[in-house]
Amino acid sequence: MATAARQAYHWRHRNTAIFRQGQTQPAWVRGLRRAWLKNPHTLAMLGLKPVHDVASGRITAYRRRDGKLLSPEEAGPQALPVLVSTPKKVTKEYAAEVRAAWPESEVVFINRHSDIPGFIQRYAESHAPAVIAILSHSLTRAFGREWHPVVREKQITRRVPILEPERELLPQLDPVYNEQHVLAGYCWIKSGKLYTREETVSHFFCPGCGGQIKAKPGSCTNGNSVLTRKSNSSPH
Repeated sequence: MATAARQAYHWRHRNTAIFRQGQTQPAWVRGLRRAWLKNPHTLAMLGLKPVHDVASGRITAYRRRDGKLLSPEEAGPQALPVLVSTPKKVTKEYAAEVRAAWPESEVVFINRHSDIPGFIQRYAESHAPAVIAILSHSLTRAFGREWHPVVREKQITRRVPILEPERELLPQLDPVYNEQHVLAGYCWIKSGKLYTREETVSHFFCPGCGGQIKAKPGSCTNGNSVLTRKSNSSPH
């Protein structure tokens, strides 16, 4: 609790001379502040609206419900969120110890995943230095869950012509061109066979409908993976 109290003091006074003179803010301070300001749901909890510069389009300030403008450094909840995981049998005892050691803080319990939005809402509104959420170790484990494949992979091995053979092999090879006079590969002068190599290609299919998924691994648009499948049903 001493560590949490120290961090809560730093969070609340992060823009004062105590923490601004000649030093940059710790990564956890910058990360927490930016996480709140980049999420429209948390901005709504704080009652803030971004104010953009007309010329550059960048956010220069945030407007509160009462019309007051805040700089991006000042925007954010007052309370510090603290998440504590304990054995299930001592969650209530731990809460009692927290209240005794740090009565200025606020304590809430997380009994299921649906309690998390309420926890976030609470420390967005709380005037306490910190809102401490306590949950049992068992809630951090996905009991009864199992992984299911998102796609079904099928590998096909084929032979493809080599377009850039080793330099020392060039005297033994003749170039082969297609009808458009574009290099299509090389063949061995002695045997006349095409110089090829084995290549394994993966194709991915939907486990449900069996339709082939057409996308390159890692390709995305606006941060979301784009997958389409060759079928008449809705795209993945």
